[in-house]
Amino acid sequence: MGANTEYVRAWIERWNSGDLDALIEDMDPDAEWVVAREHPAATIHRGPEEIGEYFRDWNRTMPGIQIEAVELEELGDRVLAVMRMQAEGAGSGAGAEISVATVTAFRDAKVIRTEEFLDPDEARRALSD
Repeated sequence: MGANTEYVRAWIERWNSGDLDALIEDMDPDAEWVVAREHPAATIHRGPEEIGEYFRDWNRTMPGIQIEAVELEELGDRVLAVMRMQAEGAGSGAGAEISVATVTAFRDAKVIRTEEFLDPDEARRALSD
């Protein structure tokens, strides 16, 4: 397993521990987070601060989200992560479980772009493109 895959694994652990500030520490200043196109608020967040606010918003909406890596694959400077997310809604308390995949690109050991996918197969295709 390569260093970039280890970074993604550590990122998931930091998320699960609630250390949201640590999630953006090692991002490139020009990093981008592309929200899944199927998401009602699909957009591109640019820069660590904007990306960090996106993470905090998720945490406010679904407090205590826990992420489990189902599959990690590294290809060159990119890492595919297929994950299962479990949480409860802030207002309703209703449990939710969703699958999400990301493809994260690195340059000089820094995250430069992460793209979300709701379809893991689409993410796998994006990894190999």
